[in-house]
Amino acid sequence: MAPVIANAQMSRKEWLERLTGVCRFDPRKMFDAQGRPKKLTELDDNEAAAIAVFEVSETLQGQDHAQTLKRIYKLKFMDRLSALALMGKACHWYADRQEETGPDGGPIQKNIVVNFVEASISPEEAYRRMMNSS
Repeated sequence: MAPVIANAQMSRKEWLERLTGVCRFDPRKMFDAQGRPKKLTELDDNEAAAIAVFEVSETLQGQDHAQTLKRIYKLKFMDRLSALALMGKACHWYADRQEETGPDGGPIQKNIVVNFVEASISPEEAYRRMMNSS
């Protein structure tokens, strides 16, 4: 089983390359100059990677000796928006969690309000209590 598992593993580099291909595919590259679909073997790697489903259906049309074969090709592409979101997460372009920051992205300054309820304590004691409570 070890060789099978090792063969099935994908490196982070390979994963990012394949994900990049889905993000960058251009459907215009799937057609020739006359607007006809290219053969699968003629597609670039990015365009081939973006195909999620490829279906071919054939029907015979006509009567007796004049029958013609009609082929219908259907393509379904990978969801590019999902691929772009996954790429953004992989490249740390946005965080999964939100953090609050102060002005200019700095730390939030806490305003400490000291209420002197006890009139009998000294300023030093009030300072010591304030420092111990934070």
